[in-house]
Amino acid sequence: MDYWTSLVITILSTLASVGIGGLITFLVARRYYQKASNDLIQEASELRRYLRLLADLLDEHGYEVGRDEEGNPTGVVRKLSGTISGGGMMSGEIQVGDDANDNDS
Repeated sequence: MDYWTSLVITILSTLASVGIGGLITFLVARRYYQKASNDLIQEASELRRYLRLLADLLDEHGYEVGRDEEGNPTGVVRKLSGTISGGGMMSGEIQVGDDANDNDS
């Protein structure tokens, strides 16, 4: 085999190795991320269900829960009322006159 034939075979085998390795990596990563995505969708669904239960519980105990068109909670309002009262007192002494005149004696 001459130099150029050997070089072409080396380049083609390198490209084939990189291509096959890339394909295997793609397939394994795709499977992993699809499973992770499905797990995330399931977890979000469970959390949404728990959030609705919590919102219903808050509704029963006097909180006002805002909801969107699908019934998902969007916010919680608790209306409070109260009274504040206070008072105060002040005392003191007032002196009128010039202190310099009092010291003349």
